Amino acid sequence: MMLRTLTALTLACLQALLQASPAIGQTFPSRPVFLVAPTPPGAAYDLTARVVADGMRDGLGSIVVENRPGGNFVIGADYVRRSQPDGHTLLLSGNVHILGEALNLTRSYDFFKDFDPVGHVADLPFYLVVQTETVPVKSLRELISFVKARPGKLIYISGGNGSLHHFAMEALKHEQGLDILHVPYKAMSSGGVADMISGRVNMLITGYPAVAPHMKTGKLRVLATVNPRRTVFLPEVPTFAEAGAPGIELVSWFGVSVAARTPPALIT
Repeated sequence: MMLRTLTALTLACLQALLQASPAIGQTFPSRPVFLVAPTPPGAAYDLTARVVADGMRDGLGSIVVENRPGGNFVIGADYVRRSQPDGHTLLLSGNVHILGEALNLTRSYDFFKDFDPVGHVADLPFYLVVQTETVPVKSLRELISFVKARPGKLIYISGGNGSLHHFAMEALKHEQGLDILHVPYKAMSSGGVADMISGRVNMLITGYPAVAPHMKTGKLRVLATVNPRRTVFLPEVPTFAEAGAPGIELVSWFGVSVAARTPPALIT
C-alpha cells in the first residue's frame, strides 16, 4: 500500500510538471520506456519494478520492465550507463549501488558520476531467516548460541560480495563474534532459496518477497528484522535490538536513476 501511494504521488507530480512544460510533454516519451531491474524475475528488485511501472504507465504510456541480472547488480546498471541519456532507459537502483562505491568494489562505472537520480520510490525491510531443520532455533539469541557452538560449520548465502545481504550478515558476525561461512549466489531468489529449502545452506538475510512463499511450509523461520522498527509485513517479528543484537540496522531503499548527462528537464 505504501509503495502504491508513493507511486501515485510521483505520478501526480510528473503529470503536473508535464502540463507546465508542453514541449517536454509533446516529445517525451517518443518510444517505449524501459525500467531495468538488475535481478532475475521474482526478486525484490523485479517485484518493486513492476509495481512502479504499473503506476508510471498512466503518465508515460508504454513502459517495459527488463530484467538484466548478474554481476552483483552490475550488469543491469552498466547497461543503463551505456544507454542513450534520453530518459527512455531507467534503472531501478538502490543502496546496494552506493554500498559498492563505499566498499571500493571493482565496477565498470562510478555510480556517483555515471548516473543521475530521478527519485526515491520504496523501502524494503530485511529479515534474518534460518532453515528450520538444520538450524532448529526460534530466536536470535538461540541462533547466536547455536552458531558459537559450531564455529565454521554453518553457511549463510547472499546476493553477492558487497550486497546488502552480505553486508548485514557480516555486521552480525562482527558484532557477535560469529564464525559462519559465506557463499555468494548469482540468483539468490531462485537457486539460493531452493538450497535453503533443501538444507544445503543454513541462513540468510533478505527481503520479505524472497521467502514469503516458503514461510507457511515451516521450512524457513524468520528470527528478526534488520529494520530499525518492526514492520507491517511481519509485526510479530522483533528488531535486531529487541532480539538481543543492538547496533545493527539496515533499510533497503529503491530509487529510479538514469544515465548521466540526461537533460535535467527530462529527469524532472
